Amino acid sequence: MKQDLEEKIGKRDDCIFLPYTDELISYMKIADIILTKPGGLTTTEVAAMRKPLIHTMPIPGCENYNAEYFSKKKMSLKSENVEEICQNIKKVWQDHNLREEMIENQKQQIDPHASEKIVQFVLDQIKETQKEK
Repeated sequence: MKQDLEEKIGKRDDCIFLPYTDELISYMKIADIILTKPGGLTTTEVAAMRKPLIHTMPIPGCENYNAEYFSKKKMSLKSENVEEICQNIKKVWQDHNLREEMIENQKQQIDPHASEKIVQFVLDQIKETQKEK
């Protein structure tokens, strides 16, 4: 996909296509737009970071539901093929209002502190169970 995108969009100074990396979070933090498969964890992390999001071709199953949910809530754009990915990149890149709308919808739908709340809930449940013993 990296090669397809480079061929369709071309080499640019303002766009970097990366191969596999262990530095994903660092790149996500500095990215203007994020393209990712619609897995639950990465998708939610991107939304919690408040980044314009383009979902790439989902694998049938949970990823379809994730992409559908996020696109219906206007937190991302869903892409079914490489051509659509390229169209969506151009659309998001050129439309400031679309980027802002995605970010605002992410703010309304995704709690950036959800993971901390889940950990606290689990810890509270453990404490409660220990008290009962």
